Amino acid sequence: MSHRRRSSRKYPRKEGQKPGYDYYGVYFEWMNPLANLERGTQVESVRDYVTINARPTWHIIPGLTLKGQVGYRIASGMDKKDRNAYVFLDYFSGNESGTFGAVKSATYTTRTSYWMVGATLDWTKEFGNHRINILGGWNEEVDRRNGWDDVALLSFFGKAYYSYKDKYLAEVGIRRDGSSLFGDGHKWGNFPSVAVGWNVNREPWMQNARFIDNFKIRASYGMLGNNNVALYRYQTIIDNSGNEIVNGNPDLTWEKVKILDAGVDLSLFGQKLEVTFDWFRKVTDDMIVNVPSTPSSGLLAAPMNVGKAEVKGYEIGVGFNHSFTKDIDFSINLGYSYNKSKWLEITNDELINGNTIYRKGHAIKEYYGYQADHLLTQDDLDFRVPIIGGYDGATTAQLPGDIRYVDTNGDKVITTDDRVPLGDQDPHSVYYGNLSFRWKNLDFDMQVNGVGYVPIFYQGLISNPLDPEYGGTPQRWHLDHWKAENPDRNAKLPRVTTDPGNNALLSTFWKENGAFVRIKYMQLGYNFKALAKKIHAGNFRVYVNVQNPFTFTKVELIDPETKGTHTTYPMFKTYSVGLNVNF
Repeated sequence: MSHRRRSSRKYPRKEGQKPGYDYYGVYFEWMNPLANLERGTQVESVRDYVTINARPTWHIIPGLTLKGQVGYRIASGMDKKDRNAYVFLDYFSGNESGTFGAVKSATYTTRTSYWMVGATLDWTKEFGNHRINILGGWNEEVDRRNGWDDVALLSFFGKAYYSYKDKYLAEVGIRRDGSSLFGDGHKWGNFPSVAVGWNVNREPWMQNARFIDNFKIRASYGMLGNNNVALYRYQTIIDNSGNEIVNGNPDLTWEKVKILDAGVDLSLFGQKLEVTFDWFRKVTDDMIVNVPSTPSSGLLAAPMNVGKAEVKGYEIGVGFNHSFTKDIDFSINLGYSYNKSKWLEITNDELINGNTIYRKGHAIKEYYGYQADHLLTQDDLDFRVPIIGGYDGATTAQLPGDIRYVDTNGDKVITTDDRVPLGDQDPHSVYYGNLSFRWKNLDFDMQVNGVGYVPIFYQGLISNPLDPEYGGTPQRWHLDHWKAENPDRNAKLPRVTTDPGNNALLSTFWKENGAFVRIKYMQLGYNFKALAKKIHAGNFRVYVNVQNPFTFTKVELIDPETKGTHTTYPMFKTYSVGLNVNF
């Protein structure tokens, strides 16, 4: 009769074994769930911050004011990490099969600093039915991110505002910004703007509509600059070995964002009902895109001003507040926005950057990956369905229980050419709501937010629970995976292994609808007025508060709002009880 000895979860240290080590049995490819649960690192973080702000003001003459601002902040710190080593072994033979190394380190964080200085001169004048305001100024800031990387921005700006009877409004402005992120001859950009408004309710023919408190029609058109680009991308950088590490573009310059906005503000019935509506169109010229070089050049991708994109949409907000009696107050505010983006121009009409695709006529950022069709079975392999790498070798790159990908181009093998767009990376619809209610001494507040359909994908330890790089620990949902003794092609997870290989590719197998509605917070309070009066306090209020108590979504395994992996903290539920007493 045979006898099978099973490894223990954890062993006591024997005489002669290494001190300061914990010893664990091996369960599967030198993995041990208990070790993964207990594995961790004690981290002590120390941060020092110093912030200085000064805002002098000089009222030169009536209507003319000079304001200045000087700011400086500095940050530094230290991180200390401490963890004992973990050893995996066959306890009976004493052979070691793997080790989680000890961590004993103390590192100093990068010292960063930021300073800015600026001033504005503001002049306001009223004469009769006319009001004029003229403002001009300059601003300079330097962000020192470490000992070598400095980012500087210098700006000059001005605007002029005119109002006639507070009925007709107009404003023009101009900015000139210079950024150190661009090379010589391309550092500066000019960004003008203009806005007009009409307070319709101030017209004589509107005076009989007394239920209208405010009715304003407005429109604006302006240009902004975007210099959101990595440091030194305007120059090519070569390391000590002569290898190119940055393919620079000396002609790189500002993205130019042109925004057209038209809107209406409406207030009715003594400001009990308020409605705001905006329609907007944003066009970005000279978008900075990393363009891959030709394979024959051997060069890295370089950032270029080659894109033009559009975002169109609208926003609407409705608010109602009313005191029904002296004991009952109620207010509600609801908001909804919709926007859709589109590439108007893109080099070669299409660019692919990892798992993102940019296509002319489509959304600015789309996921790019594989279509999945259940899991592979042995019959699939016997019938030679298309798989990654094909069937030319002695072994195949995919096995039963792996994800079966769709051969979209029909060439009988799965390659990167079979990838397809998998959906916009940003939601089109966003909404929110606020509710407040008071009845006598009892009050209640609630806030809700959410987004419409947007694809999200499971990654990291969520999809591959045994990845040793992250100290994988299987969770309850990982039990429904493909098994050789139960080869279910419809299992929620493919075969489980420490190396996910091709199963980790971005595909519809890991895709979920990331739409959600979340109660951001609820608060219930009670004001003890009689008690407050008795103890001569101005207020004595007890409240209960809960943050993120409920989320309604089809996403089961991660937080749909952060769309994170195992390394991202989800939104916490927080319950608190409080007391406010004012004297």
